[in-house]
Amino acid sequence: TAAHCIDEDMVKAGYRVRLGATDISKNEGMNFKIDRIVRHSQYRQKILPTPPPNMYANDIALIHIVDDAKAGARDPARIHPIPLFEGKVAPGAEVTGTGWGKTEAVEGHAPSAVLMKVDLRAMDPGVCKSRPAFGPERIHGNVICASHPQRSTCQGDSGGALTFTNGAPKVVGVV
Repeated sequence: TAAHCIDEDMVKAGYRVRLGATDISKNEGMNFKIDRIVRHSQYRQKILPTPPPNMYANDIALIHIVDDAKAGARDPARIHPIPLFEGKVAPGAEVTGTGWGKTEAVEGHAPSAVLMKVDLRAMDPGVCKSRPAFGPERIHGNVICASHPQRSTCQGDSGGALTFTNGAPKVVGVV
């Protein structure tokens, strides 16, 4: 498929994954070579001009990275696994979204150089489904809704982690 070819092209072009950085304008963290990209088998790309209602469903991929001579020394205090939470996130649970999204209304896709975070609260799925432009075709059992009256994630934060705010970090979702 076209997506598979794009993924192979990214691997061949030498795209890398950086871990442990909080400011992308500095040479922080470790860079790893991308060995393989596997998209979710049920993901369907947007079809323009009218995308299907579930255009975001299964929009996720696994990226297999390998350590090579360019990676550098690993600092376990900055780079360590974060376990996945495998239960249901209760409505009202405090969660934090992180990402590199733009925080100002600027042209194009200028990301924030500094990793940003926003504290939110998980919503009841029924309440989320009833919100304008959401509905049951976008909000289903695999979706977590989180919000705050004065703040939100930003354009470009997609793909960032959604973790519990308190206690040991656990990934509950993806922005």
